[in-house]
Order: sequence, then C-alpha cells, then structure tokens
Amino acid sequence: MCAVLAAAVGLQSARASRSTLPDGFVYLRDIAPGIAQDMRYATPNNVIGRTLRGYQVGACILRRRAALALKSAHEALKQSGLGLMVFDCYRPARAVADLVTYTQEADDRRSIYHPALPAGQLIDEGYIAKRSGHSTGLAVDLTLVRLSNPAVPGNQPAPSCGGPRSATEADMGTGFDCFDPLAWAGAEVSPEQAANRGRLKDAMTAQGFAAYPREWWHFSLPPKNDMERQAFDFEIVRGPAQR
Repeated sequence: MCAVLAAAVGLQSARASRSTLPDGFVYLRDIAPGIAQDMRYATPNNVIGRTLRGYQVGACILRRRAALALKSAHEALKQSGLGLMVFDCYRPARAVADLVTYTQEADDRRSIYHPALPAGQLIDEGYIAKRSGHSTGLAVDLTLVRLSNPAVPGNQPAPSCGGPRSATEADMGTGFDCFDPLAWAGAEVSPEQAANRGRLKDAMTAQGFAAYPREWWHFSLPPKNDMERQAFDFEIVRGPAQR
C-alpha cells in the first residue's frame, strides 16, 4: 500500500472505457506478461476485507515508462532464478478514499495487518495516505517470487504480519500490507529476509524506482512533470485478455 503522498496538481476523473486507457497508461501484461499478478485490492484479501471501490477486475495498470522499468527489473532478476509479483499498481482515487474511510470507521480496530496499531492511527503513522502516488500510475507494490514455483493464485487467504503466504514468495519477514515496524527497511529481520529485501530494492532502484522506508514492498518513479503528478480515478474494468 502506498503511504507516499502524491503532490497531485489535479484529479483526472475520466473513466477508462472497455477498449481504452488514458493516454500514457498500459496494462502490465501487454508489456511484461511474465510478471506474476496477485492484485489484492480486487479481492477480499486485504485490510478492509472486501474489494475496494474501482477494482472491477484484478489487472495491473501503470504508466508506460513504469511498466517498462518494471520489465527491466524482472528480466535482471531472472538471471538468479527470481522474478516479480505485483500486489497493486495504479489505484483509483476512490479506492484511496475507501482506505481512508476504513481508518475512520474502524478507529479502534486491530487486525492481522496492523496487530499493534489501531486503524485510526494508520494515517498518522504513514501507512495509509489521503492522496496516494498509486493514483498517478507511477507506484507499485510487489515482492520477489521464485520462478521454479508456480505463481500464487489471487484467492489464497491473506497472510498475517508473520511472513509470506507460500513457498512461491521469497521470505521478506512480513506479508504485504503489514502495517508494523517489522515491515520497515531498518527492521531487525533474519539474514535471509534482509538479503531478499535487499535484492528487491537493488533491482528496483537500478531502474530508477525510489523505495519507501516504511514498506519494503512499495516503490515509485519520480514524476517528470505536472502531468505525471496528476491523480486519476478511472475504474479498472477489464484486463488485456478481455479485449
């Protein structure tokens, strides 16, 4: 989940049709079909326990240059038998609002995603953002997978903060969206977990992505201009296979 605030200069509310995306956006599967996708916010396996608004299907959409950079990172990792699996890419602004509402309506609640922190503190602690860089199409949440194992299907149970869901995912010390200091870059984790986090960070930063210190899974490309700072709110209505 993105906790990096987008300095958005405007909100593009244009909705993508069933045959087009806004200019500059692409489906990741069209660019890098080998990257696994487990789009959690298109399923109930996430912190609010249901599909977030704006996700009619689970498909990774990004700005083209972000998708191309992700492809390059994936290709570099393949040399060591590893690859990438994305959890979230472009996120409609209405989904960002959904997450903010969760922190307000479930103020005192704790869950497997934030066992030590009540939901009402997730914004102040930097885990949920009122405006997310994901809505610009330049941010991505992802992990490493072992290419010798099959990809994890998206309907598997959600993990706790204790670790990955299966042998497919590299052990990062926590699962995705663990809102806890254990997910921070400087957390005390095992040597294997630290090495895996380092491999992911090295692969991503080599392609120009910046890491977010409080979430090992979150990376973003710096925007090049005001157009790339704009947040979008079009729904994810289909994937490339549905054309």
